[in-house]
Amino acid sequence: MKTKQLLKQYWFVLVLAILAIVFVVFYAIDLQANAEKEVQTMQVDDQYVVYSIDGENYYADDLYDELYTLYGFNTAFRALDRMVVEQAVETTSEMDTIATNNAQYILSVYDQETLDSDLRSLGFNGIDELKDYYIYIQKSQELSKRYFTEHQAEYVDPYMEESPKSISHILIRVADVTEETDEEGNVTHTANPTEEETNKLNEVLEKLKTEDFATVAYEYSDDSSASNGGSLGIVDEATLETYVAEFAEAVRNLEEGEVSEVITTEYGYHIIKCDASTVESLLDNPDFISNLYSNNQNLYTEVIIETAQQLNITIENEDFKNELDSYLNESEETE
Repeated sequence: MKTKQLLKQYWFVLVLAILAIVFVVFYAIDLQANAEKEVQTMQVDDQYVVYSIDGENYYADDLYDELYTLYGFNTAFRALDRMVVEQAVETTSEMDTIATNNAQYILSVYDQETLDSDLRSLGFNGIDELKDYYIYIQKSQELSKRYFTEHQAEYVDPYMEESPKSISHILIRVADVTEETDEEGNVTHTANPTEEETNKLNEVLEKLKTEDFATVAYEYSDDSSASNGGSLGIVDEATLETYVAEFAEAVRNLEEGEVSEVITTEYGYHIIKCDASTVESLLDNPDFISNLYSNNQNLYTEVIIETAQQLNITIENEDFKNELDSYLNESEETE
């Protein structure tokens, strides 16, 4: 797996899809590149100090104006986005632990030069900000969760009509599966497993009595989702139309926390778990949040702007403000 893909998938807390919906942007200025610059995180006269040079404070408002002038709209918005997320959500000890574990794991298994390049392409200041990246992702997720909780009727409830669920599964492949179609066109599959395939299925069923579903999926599933604990992400009625009939029907019948009986499809045996189906649980799922943004493509930008206003972060540069307005208006026109 490429490093950038793993950065997006590992530990199930990543919401890069949100950022992809907004812009493909680069954080083109390195505030630590100049030895005379010292990054600050303090407030003076109710303004947030971003950095200082030779003892002179530069505030958030100054930063957006300078970045827009030197590097353009995308870079300025990236800076605004990170500033808003940083101020709006407090870093918890749990976030810090997850970010530390993620960073340590990634650094232990991937080429650091490639990793550094990938992080910069995602808008971060290279490998030195790997932990910051993971903290930012979690805080962005939390900010989004808060917004959708407050605006559930407007954005969440309409999507819930499509019966979204977070689903995981374990696949035990069976080489010999026969297919029959009845007079009404319904297709059924019958597995003819080898002794080895039967033993593997029985071992999985025994393991599930005492072990976590994701752990068993990681160890035993014959599907690429095994590396993700068996997770298939969010499925809804539109998604289920692309699944084989037996699998889709089993998913429809599962409630949150339930595990299916063994299902047979053309691929072999499946055991399916519904990880989440309620609003409360789904709002903790990055894929669910990403889908909400996909259905409302300019919304993340609006969330950042609205939150910036609540934090009294102002944008003095008229060109930057006009481009923000233009982007939002163009997004509304294409919906």
